[in-house]
Amino acid sequence: MPDQVSVVFQDARLLPWQRVLPNVVLGLPPGAARRGRESLAAVGLAAVGLAGRERAWPNELSGGEQQRVAPARFLVREPRPSVLLVTHDVDEAIALADRVLVLDDHDSADDDAADRDESR
Repeated sequence: MPDQVSVVFQDARLLPWQRVLPNVVLGLPPGAARRGRESLAAVGLAAVGLAGRERAWPNELSGGEQQRVAPARFLVREPRPSVLLVTHDVDEAIALADRVLVLDDHDSADDDAADRDESR
């Protein structure tokens, strides 16, 4: 298990009483300097197309924008380049992943490491 784990929920899971910036930095170590946290949040939000939305309230964001706050929250933790995607769409998983694990009745049915072009 990696030292640092970040979770992106299927639901936006935003705190409605907090603006976008505090929602993005939620869970960062308390010792992180405020300016550093704000800078990380700005970079994460820009990476998901939400630059300039730091001061918005969650209810001011569209559903799609709310969904993009979750990956921004993930990015500010500077994760290792590993992502677990859970989907019901096998074609999507095959298109996006280097390794696909298909579950059938909660048991591992197929574990396939894909040979893919690294440029995707």
